[in-house]
Amino acid sequence: MKKIFIILAVLGFILIGSVIVFFLYRSTPTYALKQLAGAITSHDTERFEEYVDMDATTDGVLRTLVKACDENMIASALCSSTLKPMLKEYLLKCIDTDSCGGNSFGDESRFRGVSSTVEVMKKLKYCGIKNIKKEGKLATVDVCFNYADQKEGLTLELKLKNKKSKWSLVNLSNLGYFIVKLQPLIEAQKYAEMSPLEKEEMDKKELDYVKQLLFSFRSAIQVFYGDHEGVFPTKMEELMEDHKYLNIDEMPYIKLLGHAKTNSLRYIYSSTESPKDLTDSGGYVYYASPKYPGTWGSFKLDCTHKNNGKFVYEY
Repeated sequence: MKKIFIILAVLGFILIGSVIVFFLYRSTPTYALKQLAGAITSHDTERFEEYVDMDATTDGVLRTLVKACDENMIASALCSSTLKPMLKEYLLKCIDTDSCGGNSFGDESRFRGVSSTVEVMKKLKYCGIKNIKKEGKLATVDVCFNYADQKEGLTLELKLKNKKSKWSLVNLSNLGYFIVKLQPLIEAQKYAEMSPLEKEEMDKKELDYVKQLLFSFRSAIQVFYGDHEGVFPTKMEELMEDHKYLNIDEMPYIKLLGHAKTNSLRYIYSSTESPKDLTDSGGYVYYASPKYPGTWGSFKLDCTHKNNGKFVYEY
């Protein structure tokens, strides 16, 4: 009989301990995020609002976007002054019906950047919590996401606040930076949502812009050549140094036919200019070897698509 009482006492302590641990776990940021994720996947807007301070989060998101917009880092559609009153309604609709893309913001093309951004972010794959830092009633949680087969994860910084032993999301504090990293994918999604006529107009404008860039770079290369007594630059950074030849700090982003937006630059060291040297990255190539004066200094586009019967790399 004594053994039975001991066993029952032990089971009782285990049960009490489990209840205590459960209630302690319920009061952690990790539990709140798990509930939030469950609300999103089950389209439970009531539970979603329970773990998200909508007013604080939308205000925080907008402040982050305004900063990114001021620095010209993200699409202008995300900088619209009319975005704030629509953001909360749009977010809840997205959770409730999973209808986040397409014409969720209406047919106005100026809002397409919003739905395109959401469509890309919906395809992100969760890859774990990297860090949790609690300071009193505030917590910062670094959450890792991957897009498609990207090896290096992107970190989204979540801010949570403890109210009556329950943690709620109050901000996505680095959302602007996060969107900047996804910008080429967002631009590709935005392009995919355009009508055929809009795509044709966009392609024409982009091609005109790219031709202007080619002229600017090639002119700068020739001026550099003249200033350095017949020596071409070996790196594009030489043209940007102190803004002497080009008033930029990095290669401009471009969107060529059939490509996502990119500013990739590849250096080629070859005695001949051949399409075989190209990788069709949609970016730039520069022939940079002084050993081959016949090709040294040539600046081209890394695109093997045709436009009106002419290869883009021939521009």
